Amino acid sequence: MVTRREFLKYSAYMAFAIQSNLWASTSMASMPYASTAVEGKIFAACYNPERSGPYSHEHYETVLSSLDLVTGEVTQVPLKLDRAHDALKVKDEYIVIPNGLNSQMLRMTDLSGKGQDIELPHNLAANGHGYYDDANNLIIIPTTHSRTMRGFFAVIDPEDYKVIDTLSADSYAPHDMQLYDKDTFVVCNYNLNSYGEDGFMRPKDGYSDVSLYDRKTLKLKEKIPAYKDALVTHGIVTEHGDFFAIGMQEYSTSDISNWDTSFIEDKFNSFFKDSHPELESQWSDIVRSTDVHRVEKSQNTYGLPILPIKMSVNSDQMEIMPIDNFHHRRAQSICYIEQTKTVCMSFPNTNSILLYNAHTDETRSLTGEDLQLTEMRGICEIEGTPYLAIAGVRRGISIVDTRNLQVVNNYDVIMGRIIHMNYMA
Repeated sequence: MVTRREFLKYSAYMAFAIQSNLWASTSMASMPYASTAVEGKIFAACYNPERSGPYSHEHYETVLSSLDLVTGEVTQVPLKLDRAHDALKVKDEYIVIPNGLNSQMLRMTDLSGKGQDIELPHNLAANGHGYYDDANNLIIIPTTHSRTMRGFFAVIDPEDYKVIDTLSADSYAPHDMQLYDKDTFVVCNYNLNSYGEDGFMRPKDGYSDVSLYDRKTLKLKEKIPAYKDALVTHGIVTEHGDFFAIGMQEYSTSDISNWDTSFIEDKFNSFFKDSHPELESQWSDIVRSTDVHRVEKSQNTYGLPILPIKMSVNSDQMEIMPIDNFHHRRAQSICYIEQTKTVCMSFPNTNSILLYNAHTDETRSLTGEDLQLTEMRGICEIEGTPYLAIAGVRRGISIVDTRNLQVVNNYDVIMGRIIHMNYMA
């Protein structure tokens, strides 16, 4: 048992080590309560949860957090980066990627805190995610020009983390990047993320899109329309080559706290009739079964339900997926469980998870009440297993078996405010 004196001595040492970039701060978490063995680690770039002290979010807005799934131990590296969004593993290190038009600085770090800043070229801002192409030994970060919203790829050398090239993406506001096949990348483009005078997010020309790029040259091969009057945000590719994506539409207003169910239903009837008729018949039931979320009230934005979309292998168009009883609003993350052919999607505004079986077309749902998690955003596959990891936005991670929806492990941990998370063996 550690004595109070030993604890204070250890804490002082760790504080000095973190300040000197020698070690990451470490907090001991409770052990998972179930007996199912799950190995590996989960890592995420998070908003710093510390409210006070020298390593609080006042001084370090971001932390890179890692959860050891065997021991339950959490390691945190405090970073002076704004708007943490995702972390990209590169060999034994991580690039922490912010998301915003002022995000011209990335941070490469290991879990001890050693690392270096990566400065993007003038006016280019990181826009969410990236890809480490180990076959070609390159790191590719989608970026957006802060004035024109034009998209560019920042190409980074993984040996010294220097930006070695910037290439036009021939798109607007690229966000998420996946390997589509051995020769092609697929990128979800917001296609201009802004609110119109009518209060809706308006993609350029009325459509967001997904773009296909040559893997070696990053030249645009094809641009495919995705959502009408909504943003396409994140996607995944299955082992069979099918591409699934999620999107979002938000309405900005200052009086959302005063809205009641009838007002909301009437207000957006025309939106579904004109832009997303696939959900028109469900809208009344959706709005009456989902309350306005706390975050919507604080940010003055209402997240509308948008069905996921699919591009089948060897196809050249995105198709809306017909899903009944779609009580989910404001999609955030998507991942794929290969063992059970399950596409998993998170919806924080309804604190829900949708699971779609890509083989049988069956859909199932989980709620935060089922898992005792709040505002679920971050999800990821535990590779090589049928398990899905789900994070509460500020506390707790559950491991769920997608074969039967049984919870196999719970971790009562605080890692920070998680938007996206990843698994490593």
